[in-house]
Amino acid sequence: MPDYNFFRKKFATMIKQGIGALEVPLANLEISDLIEIPPDSHFGDFAFPCFFLAKKLKKSPVEIAKELTSKLDKNKYFEKFEAVGGYLNVFIDRKFLANDFFSSQSIIPEIKSKKERVIIEYLNANPNKPLHLGQARNICLGDSLVRIFRFLGYQTNAANYSDDSGVNVGYNLVAHLSGDYPLETMEKFDHYCGRVYLAMREKESDPDFQKKLEEVLKKIEEDDPEVIKIQRQIVKQCLLAQLQSAWNINSYFDLVNWETDILHSGLFELVFQKLKKIKRINKLTEGRLAGCWVFNLRGLKDFSGLENQDYVLIKSNGLSTYTAKDIAYAFWKLSKPKIEIKYSQLIRQPNNQIIWMTDSHFGKDKKDFGNYDWAINVIDKRQELPQKIVSLALQEMGVLAKKKYQHLAYGVVYLTPKTLSKLGIKLTLEEKNQPFLPFSSRRGWTVNLDDLYNKLFEKIKSETKEKNPDRDEKWVDLVARKLAVATIRFSLAKVDKDRDIIFDLDEALDIHGATGIYLEYTYARLKSILKKSKGSKLLVQKKFDHQPDELEFEIIKKIISFQETIDNVLNNLSPHYLANYLLDLARLINLYYEKIPILKSPAKVKSFRLKLIQSSVEILKLGLNLLGIEEVEKM
Repeated sequence: MPDYNFFRKKFATMIKQGIGALEVPLANLEISDLIEIPPDSHFGDFAFPCFFLAKKLKKSPVEIAKELTSKLDKNKYFEKFEAVGGYLNVFIDRKFLANDFFSSQSIIPEIKSKKERVIIEYLNANPNKPLHLGQARNICLGDSLVRIFRFLGYQTNAANYSDDSGVNVGYNLVAHLSGDYPLETMEKFDHYCGRVYLAMREKESDPDFQKKLEEVLKKIEEDDPEVIKIQRQIVKQCLLAQLQSAWNINSYFDLVNWETDILHSGLFELVFQKLKKIKRINKLTEGRLAGCWVFNLRGLKDFSGLENQDYVLIKSNGLSTYTAKDIAYAFWKLSKPKIEIKYSQLIRQPNNQIIWMTDSHFGKDKKDFGNYDWAINVIDKRQELPQKIVSLALQEMGVLAKKKYQHLAYGVVYLTPKTLSKLGIKLTLEEKNQPFLPFSSRRGWTVNLDDLYNKLFEKIKSETKEKNPDRDEKWVDLVARKLAVATIRFSLAKVDKDRDIIFDLDEALDIHGATGIYLEYTYARLKSILKKSKGSKLLVQKKFDHQPDELEFEIIKKIISFQETIDNVLNNLSPHYLANYLLDLARLINLYYEKIPILKSPAKVKSFRLKLIQSSVEILKLGLNLLGIEEVEKM
């Protein structure tokens, strides 16, 4: 089955030949990149702007478009060419597209496996508190990309980098080592850790506490046996609780990389010795950063606006910064260091897949992790500077000569006051009148993923039970779970990754809005039509003597643009292209359902219309699954 790119390339070839007939040198110009899709299909399916040719030909774009049109002949792919303004517009032949579309064995693109190995790192939450809605956005972006990369044939691993040596974990470790807080609790452990952490934050201005904190962090880096024993117990138990939250929304991993294993395996020291050979990295002997190892950024265009041109990698007290450890980790991702990383099994997940973890103390297994061709790091946009430093260090070490390292930056999540109030958070009158509020753990303006998921699950379960009184509890629970996941994941996936999100609970549950619930409703509605057709032989018919009308043609065009949509996701590392594509398809097919009595159609066109519904169902299911959403056949 031809996809939209097939027609784009055919049109580009014709344009190139037409321009050649006008005796215009093209150099290395890529015609297909210039082709646009008109905002209104009445102006055609593709448009070629002629403005750039005006100077070369010394003619107006309008005149050039008319001349080009005269050079192009109608063929089986295109039924009409029009010059409008400075554009040459082309119309795909409807009957050709419809017959080719329906004669294809599958509307799902055929994908060949690729040799490239990819690691997509996401979640990356400190293992000392529950996951919040901002981290849920990270999960939805990362997990969706893992699914899409695998669909495209890449050998892809999903990794979670757990910062178990940083200052946040240090707060909790001081609390437990002091004996103020036991390690046992009946509370979900990540929630318990979050409470302990907030209590310790109240002491951060205390010099005695700061001294204990620095001592603990130093002992973690030095691999002190007594401290490491308790530290590993805390972070592992907290991580497992966090993973339960991720599993609730259908996110699974291949590997957990502990930050302490970067330090204790010898990887950090090996990489740091390489960094010392870079001219821009040196140890300062005077000034406020005396004793620190820094990256000198002076004279580099990307860092010209920084007030401080010395970026600290190792503090004067010998402690490594997050960025320094990230450089070592990134080096492992894209190369094969001369050290042996050991692994052990962490846990078998609900999808029956094992998560492996680095284990420099007790690991006995060797695994084929590391030395990837492409590393993608899903980290919010506030970490743009450290990620640039990591990329610069890799470049200076020669790692990026044949490998790719990309930071997928994304916007933060805000909450509407109405949502906070519905989740039981008390606000002042002034706060209630704000359009949105930022996350603030100290003020209680946070929504953790567990609470949101449970709130949605109970609300949807109640409504589903009311609509389906004859269904048993197991069925209702399953549907409610799928719809809760769809609500969360779609709300966080549909927005361009570069934009911030203002999350509103009511909007996310709107069955008629741009929501996951709306897509599930559409899928269930279409499945109901197919079920009522009772598996008619009409569905296996491959040739159709039917000229598609305007709406049918738009639906077919939308379906065949699926591959182009996936390409956009890949090129921009943003699943929102797929999410919005599914919305567009759902709106078109719902409009079609409302306008056309599909099951009562004349026999001549009934097969065509049922096949169109069936094809839409297949694409909706695939698209939802790639976004980590399980389809629901009845709501």
